[in-house]
Amino acid sequence: MAPDFHGGVWIGFPSRGRGLGLEHLTDGHFQPVQTSELSGADLEVNVILSKKDGTLWIGTERDGILRVSGNGVERYDSKNGLSGDSVRKFFEDREGDLWVVTNKGIDRFRDSSVITYSSAQHLSLDYSDAALATHDGSIWTITKSGADIIRGRPLPRLTDRVHLPGTQGTSIFEDRNGSIWLGMDTELYRITKHSVTRIRAKDGSSVGIVGRMAEDEQGNVWISTFRMKVDNTILSYVKPNESVARRFAAALGMSNVTMSDIRSGIWILDRSGNIAHIEGGKVEPERNKLLEHKHLYGLMQGPDGTLYIWCKEGLVLIRGVEGRFIPDPQFASCKLHESIFDLSGSLWAAGKCGLLRIQKGEVEQWWNVPNARPWHRLFFDGEDGYNVNLGDFSPVLSRSPDGKLWFATANGLEVVDPAHLYFNSLPPPVVIESLIADHVRVPRLASNDFAAGTRDIQIDYTALSFPNPAKVLFRYKLDGHDKDWQDAGTRRQAFYTNLGPGHYSFQVIACNNSGVWNQQGNSIQFDIEPAWYQTLWFRLVTAALIVCVLVSVYLRRSQAIAERIELRVSERMSERMRISRELHDTLLQAIQGIVLSFSSFTSRVSPDVKQEMERSLDDAEWLLVSGRDRIKEMRGNFSQDGNVTAEIHRVVDGLFKDDRCKVTVTVHGDPVPLNSIVHDEAVWIAREAITNACRHSNAQHLDIQISYALKDFRLSIQDDGIGMDANAFLAHYSGHFGLVGMHERAEAIGGRFSARSNGGKGTSIVLSLPAPIAFAPRRNWWSKLFHSR
Repeated sequence: MAPDFHGGVWIGFPSRGRGLGLEHLTDGHFQPVQTSELSGADLEVNVILSKKDGTLWIGTERDGILRVSGNGVERYDSKNGLSGDSVRKFFEDREGDLWVVTNKGIDRFRDSSVITYSSAQHLSLDYSDAALATHDGSIWTITKSGADIIRGRPLPRLTDRVHLPGTQGTSIFEDRNGSIWLGMDTELYRITKHSVTRIRAKDGSSVGIVGRMAEDEQGNVWISTFRMKVDNTILSYVKPNESVARRFAAALGMSNVTMSDIRSGIWILDRSGNIAHIEGGKVEPERNKLLEHKHLYGLMQGPDGTLYIWCKEGLVLIRGVEGRFIPDPQFASCKLHESIFDLSGSLWAAGKCGLLRIQKGEVEQWWNVPNARPWHRLFFDGEDGYNVNLGDFSPVLSRSPDGKLWFATANGLEVVDPAHLYFNSLPPPVVIESLIADHVRVPRLASNDFAAGTRDIQIDYTALSFPNPAKVLFRYKLDGHDKDWQDAGTRRQAFYTNLGPGHYSFQVIACNNSGVWNQQGNSIQFDIEPAWYQTLWFRLVTAALIVCVLVSVYLRRSQAIAERIELRVSERMSERMRISRELHDTLLQAIQGIVLSFSSFTSRVSPDVKQEMERSLDDAEWLLVSGRDRIKEMRGNFSQDGNVTAEIHRVVDGLFKDDRCKVTVTVHGDPVPLNSIVHDEAVWIAREAITNACRHSNAQHLDIQISYALKDFRLSIQDDGIGMDANAFLAHYSGHFGLVGMHERAEAIGGRFSARSNGGKGTSIVLSLPAPIAFAPRRNWWSKLFHSR
């Protein structure tokens, strides 16, 4: 029993006979079901299913299934594919598929966008070599035995009606007058409502095996034929109202495509990949550079005159002298070669892999953005009932006035209605089936904590969509590892290797056969515990050890540098001490003796001579004092507290006793004791620079900056005097070694020295040293450690 959605109830009985079989209950009264194709009393009904679209499915005990729609009845039994003739149960799933349980198995019925006409629908054979939709709505299909015509329902074969000789139908064409041109064996016939005319060659022989046909604007019908014994390939044409095929001499191979140009003339694509336009008896090859090095498969002209040229590498568009190349991998892999526009402007293309629909918007976008990302495209293949093996003759693709597309295939005549395509609007539920860690299946999926060292994860998932499971697509993402969604295609497994410790969340989504995505999808979370060497504390300890090693290397390096500099300076100081001793013991002592000797003679000479001698003795005394000062400098007899600032103040006080130059000493940072050798050299450089400023610069202001920073020690002496000219930096060639000496002393202690001067704008002297070299080492545990070594 099943409800009738138009009113009443359907009731089935397991026995046949009057008042049994199939009955309809209306207003409390049973009514027998009787049509020209169905007698309810003759049925043994086991199960009934009534669908909302008004279709009634009847499962019988011995006669299989009857599908009643309006007044039409379709029968399915073991002879045409049903697993058994005794039907036990019907079940309709959420996507509208009908599952049938028979005495020998389970079958599934589903809606399809592709409908096939074959011998079961009373066609001559189960294949079609060519299909033509004519202007009056008739569909002609060519088979080995001739032609069948469909005008709403199958009719007898054409050969039975007009008695055309021959056994093998070839190509078919309709001209602008509605005449049908039909090839049979090696002959060609023109069929009108009142006559059948044989088209012959100029010598009266047959035209050959007919391939492609087209009509130009003058009404000439162009025919590409193949003759086994004479000339092999021929392109000929038949003038209006004539029956003679005239040969057209052209250096073209056998035609793969012969089609009318919507403007004038015809287009030819031969099997060598040459495209040519023929008009007014002239052949004009298409020489667009985009066609170079391309392997051409098919040619079609759009409503606006654009040529669509399918090739191994993709698609070439030519519009006048301009062109575009669409390097689409799907076009290249599918080997598309036949195409047509539907009434909505979408492009349908057929190839070795199936049938593809490209929306109007994407087609219009190609010209401006050839490399644009493809839109969602409908695709039909064997899983959808579409046979990819097209017919051997022409045309294999045709559009009827009602917009339906007809295909000649090895399964028969197939039709697609672009305006009424089957569409599955239900997103598929996504199920995560199992989680496998290191090749061991995890028993529970709710909470998963994996031990340290887990490396390989496998996740099995699927989507519950049954109309066409082969077209269910997946995307997944592992948060904590993947940055973007991964396109898995139809694969129902995800693999991850060498995962580190952490928290992970696996998400998977799917779309059904119509491209509707379940964005919610499904997810699973799991954690991988860290090994001891992957824990945070281990990483922190490791980082700390690395820092310690780097610091120790740095300090050791700095200590080594300081020791080398100290050694070099110590050697220099030893040499200076030796020189100072020799000066003291020899030169100064000799001068001192001379002064004493001369002093004893002053009382014995005249007053005039005495006065001269006393002046000379004063000069000698000054020389002794100056010599002792230089010896003190060479010995480094500066302040022993390492206070550079105090030393500089003493130097300034000794040189600038008058007020003619204002001296400013500024200290930045907290003073830190300098290394003894660095201290002595820095004071010497400061004294030399300040002395030069005092004696030669005529400065009004002298600015001294002393900086104690964490990274370095810096001494800057800047005056606003007359400056130095360029020759001052070459003064050592003439015996003046002030600047050279300062530079050498700075370099000897590992520092940097610079002297800059612009004429009339003062002079700047700068000494800088890295902190590890400049400052006296502090006795922390680091320094103790290194000194102990």
